[in-house]
Amino acid sequence: TAGSQSCSSGGDVLTCQSSGGCNVWVDTAGCAAASLGCSAAAGTASCVCSSPQNGFFYVDPNTTPAMFGGMSLTPSGAQTPDGCRFTTLTAAVAAGSAYTSAASSNVASITIMSASPGTFTSESWPVTLANRVNIASDDSANPPTRYVVAPPSGAPAFVVGSGSALSNVAVSVDLHGAGSPAAITLAGCTAASTAAAVDQVAITFAANATGDGIAVPDSTGASTQPCFFNLTKLTISGA
Repeated sequence: TAGSQSCSSGGDVLTCQSSGGCNVWVDTAGCAAASLGCSAAAGTASCVCSSPQNGFFYVDPNTTPAMFGGMSLTPSGAQTPDGCRFTTLTAAVAAGSAYTSAASSNVASITIMSASPGTFTSESWPVTLANRVNIASDDSANPPTRYVVAPPSGAPAFVVGSGSALSNVAVSVDLHGAGSPAAITLAGCTAASTAAAVDQVAITFAANATGDGIAVPDSTGASTQPCFFNLTKLTISGA
């Protein structure tokens, strides 16, 4: 039917147009050339951010949503173009958790990357990593400084659950008063759980802070078989 749309095998938008009394499919939007995917439903099609592959998601604190044809696209966590990356860790973790929930063998690998340093301030605090959801960055420095996770005063930064990992990020917290939470809490410790891991993370406290850097709970369940956490290359300063 003239006017209907579909996606080509190459990922472009095809529109049915009348030509010489016949209807022909015409390529009307080059999604693939813009590193985008194509989505079709109910006779219409459009360029969209491609779906991340094999559980690899990307976050960029400095990007803005990709545009195509004057329309802003919904980020998917794909690496390219930059505007298809998530802008918050919260969104990336939600997508990663959905991926791991789909199959017990799925592992979500979230990578922070950007053309310039950046800070995460607009998150649902604390950012909570469930089993098989991992966050790392492209910052190889030790201690890391390129990407800073900075919750508001009084809020913790992360909860790292069993079977998850956090690495290559800086954390800046302002924790005060009795009962202040730790900047990072390790959770889900049971005798049978897989170890959580925190590697190459720099935690900086505001002046006069009273919270802990990392809270490690006692194991629960079968007390005769303790559980473990892997903590390596940590830097804690300030307070």
